[in-house]
Amino acid sequence: MNENTASTKPKRRKNFQEMWGWLFAGPAILGFLVFTAGPMLMSLYLSFTDSTLGITGNWVGIHHYREILR
Repeated sequence: MNENTASTKPKRRKNFQEMWGWLFAGPAILGFLVFTAGPMLMSLYLSFTDSTLGITGNWVGIHHYREILR
């Protein structure tokens, strides 16, 4: 019985430390997703549409990029 207790203790400690690591990193990861990655992905999506402020646009694909390079 002592062998089982000794072998689970380091595993439990590792899980506890991993939990604290995620708790400390969580706000930074969430902030990155909400304030950086989210707007970047949304602007990429909007660059492929002909939307204007407040109006959902139609999908135009790479037409805008072809026009810029022309």
